[in-house]
Amino acid sequence: MKIISAIRTAVMKRKNLYDARKIFQDTMLTHSTREEKLRVLKTHLGIIAFECFSYCNRKCWFCGNAKIDRHSFCHYLPEETFLRVCDTLAEIDYSGNVSWACYNEPLAKTEVALERIRQARERLPNAFFFLFTNSDFLTKELMYELDMAGINFLAPQCYYALGEPYDLEKNVKPSVENMLKKLGISPWRTEERWDFHSLGRLYIMPTERKMLVYTMCSNFDAIGLNRGDTTDAFNIFQNRMEPCSMPLYRLHINYTGLVMPCCEFRCDAEINKHHAIGDANIQSIEDIFCCEKAVRFRNDVMRYGTKPSPCNHCGGGLEVDFTKVSCLNAYTHFFHLQEAARRG
Repeated sequence: MKIISAIRTAVMKRKNLYDARKIFQDTMLTHSTREEKLRVLKTHLGIIAFECFSYCNRKCWFCGNAKIDRHSFCHYLPEETFLRVCDTLAEIDYSGNVSWACYNEPLAKTEVALERIRQARERLPNAFFFLFTNSDFLTKELMYELDMAGINFLAPQCYYALGEPYDLEKNVKPSVENMLKKLGISPWRTEERWDFHSLGRLYIMPTERKMLVYTMCSNFDAIGLNRGDTTDAFNIFQNRMEPCSMPLYRLHINYTGLVMPCCEFRCDAEINKHHAIGDANIQSIEDIFCCEKAVRFRNDVMRYGTKPSPCNHCGGGLEVDFTKVSCLNAYTHFFHLQEAARRG
């Protein structure tokens, strides 16, 4: 019976991969005209991330910033580059997800963050904006400003120390409750949830926009990744064979303008730089998404078999069903929840 079950599982995985490659086939082929590229971008881009500046105030144990300097300087993504990308997304009436951080702390430069969010919201009225923050710069007043600027989903993070167990009663729930207190949110007005492998409490802002505030404490022992081989805090795959779905629907624009095919790569790590698929300062976003290098990379990782380094050590993008990307499904769920709250 075990052999039969293993065979059925293997067949199911292969079928899911075959179906996914059919659905995303346009992202695994090159295209010549701008019209074709914009169509592919509109159909398949699900998450675009902007790193509007480089600075982060922390050196968290689970992050590559523990080794790579993000403290001693602050370089900004050129506004011209940012707006040009937003204008292209507006051209296709982008309604996917926009993330406001890569390896920086997005609220460390509050005025810049608010201005960029407002600029993007003006151009992208139908997109779902989400922002994860270490919460060091977050206040109750700023929370309301982010709501007014256009954020849909705000995720203040609570962290536990290296070597400390992820204990719900001893450190997780108390950390979340303390964060709620800092933000002036009464626990009885929140709902306890388990999303993104994290315990959190969901609060719906009593405003017209109904921004969702999900105060969370992530279990990095369960979800921690090696971040493109820039951190050794976690046990890693030695030779990953499973396909990866992330480059099919993601673009991550680093503060330099370099564009990465997924969130694990960073522009300031020498071992990652060669994975950049384009430069948004001098290339259009549709050309980057559909370029030969991006297509080749997707074909390399969206299959069973040995992966290029550092993907061979990564545990991200492991989908049970590649036709239903779990990350996108999660944000779609929150979008519908917010829409229901707005309707009352």
